[in-house]
Amino acid sequence: MPQVTSFIIADRATTPVNHTFTPAGAANGVTTNVERGATNLESKKVTLSNREVRRASGSKFKARSTIYVPIVQTQTINGISTPVVVRVGRLSIDVEVDATATDQEKKDLLAFGYGTLSSTHPFVIGIVANEPFWQ
Repeated sequence: MPQVTSFIIADRATTPVNHTFTPAGAANGVTTNVERGATNLESKKVTLSNREVRRASGSKFKARSTIYVPIVQTQTINGISTPVVVRVGRLSIDVEVDATATDQEKKDLLAFGYGTLSSTHPFVIGIVANEPFWQ
């Protein structure tokens, strides 16, 4: 079982910035890492889980990573300024593999998922441009 420690994720700015996510706790098989913001409202969060699901037809492993990115702005009412979450971006990645899958099969599946998130893939282009997909 891999230990979840601090990890770095680079953003996709013109000049990429590394974001360090540090452990913030674990409960019920879900670990949480955060990049602390100036306030708790501004903290980005990554959760990770991996569990075995046993069925009569065979076991499967289900893994999930969820990324939560709040956008915070300062709101001023009657001269009092407070931070407010104005929108949130969320990304969930679900992976399900049969317990009998080989390491290579799992590596290939993850490579296909990684490729889907490349900046030139139609999936990413459509999301960034807020456009539907077509063939």
